[in-house]
Amino acid sequence: MYLIDLHVHTLAGCHGYSSVYENIMFAKKRKMELIEITDHGLGLDDSPHRCHFLKMMKWC
Repeated sequence: MYLIDLHVHTLAGCHGYSSVYENIMFAKKRKMELIEITDHGLGLDDSPHRCHFLKMMKWC
């Protein structure tokens, strides 16, 4: 059996309570093999601000 979670949100949107790093550390602690970050995209009302994604790429 695989230990995966294919629906993880982060602080970037209004659905999560942890950062990407915290989600990764939680998954590692639980010996999970895969997580998928599923924050909402820019087209949705509750999506992170555009600059959030730019900062992740260090363009802002």
